Amino acid sequence: MLKLFRQAMRCSRQLIISSVSIILTLVFALHTLACDIALKKQATVKGDQVYLEDVTSKCPDALKDLFIADAPYVNGSITVTADLVRSILKSTHQSRYSVCGNVCIVKRQAYYITRKSIERITGISHIKILRHMPIVLPYAKYTLKLKRISRNRDFVWIEIDLLKNGRYLRTLGISARIDRSYYYPVAARDISRGQTIEESDITYVRLKRAPVANALKDTHSIVGRVAVVDIAKGSAFTPSNVRVMPQVKRGDMVSVIVVDGNIRITTVAKALKSGFLNSVIPIMYPRSKRVVMATVIGKKTVEVQ
Repeated sequence: MLKLFRQAMRCSRQLIISSVSIILTLVFALHTLACDIALKKQATVKGDQVYLEDVTSKCPDALKDLFIADAPYVNGSITVTADLVRSILKSTHQSRYSVCGNVCIVKRQAYYITRKSIERITGISHIKILRHMPIVLPYAKYTLKLKRISRNRDFVWIEIDLLKNGRYLRTLGISARIDRSYYYPVAARDISRGQTIEESDITYVRLKRAPVANALKDTHSIVGRVAVVDIAKGSAFTPSNVRVMPQVKRGDMVSVIVVDGNIRITTVAKALKSGFLNSVIPIMYPRSKRVVMATVIGKKTVEVQ
């Protein structure tokens, strides 16, 4: 009997709780229906300003464009209270409308520029961006347009023009680094024997392992070397197919560019020593026998300042 009594009491308690919940829900629903304006608990806006329509689930059509506040920045939020709405209604002589709800937390929709966005616009899929990503902007109809890419060995400087509704807004500067993990340099085109390797002759491919054991991995270790054999497109660079060769050999007659301010004079001299690119070697003018130091700037070409 005691067990039956306890079970009956438990069932009665659950029935009472359920009934109260239903009654409260109905009261709240009826109260909401009786209100002219019902605040949401949360809202997200796209523009620079918050209007009554943005923060309510119900409001008269005549009040939808009623200004409430400036929109927050993308990383922040603002709180719109029922008292604030009532004060705005009162100031606009529309206090006859009733307001339901307590507060509405308003956030601003954001536009994200992600790493994939940068890779897509630059065409480079193997970069590590050296800044916090994503770049967060207030929501708008933006267009990204590549302006310039500058490279210095493994580092890349990217400039992207940001257009808003088709009009130039500003330029974004993004620094990045080439991600060499699993990416290896190979010939971007067929390279002939005797050709000096330039950066445009190199491209990167993603591989699970090095194409050959002694493959050169860095652009700066390849650029400036000379192909000692024909190199097919897609082939790796190795110490056996590209070598560091002197741009000037001892005894070569070299073209001498003499720079004096804005004046540039070209003459001829004899190299007294072999030299690599950017190295300094002695040269001798054949007529005067005068010896000066010159910087190697190209094949059989030096510069004197």
